[in-house]
Amino acid sequence: MKSDNMSQVNTVKEIKTRVTTCRLRDDGILESIGFQGVEVKLADAIEIIEAQAVLAAGKKHPLIVNIIGTKHLDRDARMYFTGKKAEINVSFMALVVNSSIEKMIANFIIGFNKSSFPVKVFTSEEESISWLKGLMK
Repeated sequence: MKSDNMSQVNTVKEIKTRVTTCRLRDDGILESIGFQGVEVKLADAIEIIEAQAVLAAGKKHPLIVNIIGTKHLDRDARMYFTGKKAEINVSFMALVVNSSIEKMIANFIIGFNKSSFPVKVFTSEEESISWLKGLMK
């Protein structure tokens, strides 16, 4: 197990894709952390969802997606992330963005792409984890 000093949890399993690190934490949260400056395309979205499925092992988990360093998500990738395959292993999701403006844009996009689980946008990773853990109780 690998320890993560920032959030004080251990990583149970980790998979790196071209644009993210996906991991299952020992508190049961799936986490996807975008690499700095990457542009996410459809093929990347498919790879990320497949990695999350491997980590989830057929169970639903809360998911935190940190896209603070991500440069761009193309339309096809956004559509895939809001599709049925992306929902299979997620119970609820926290999206962490860089600024209030990005939060406003993300909320606008989420409003048009309703998911089958609760989604909330944050500018703080700590607040997003607190929200997820509150829903896990």
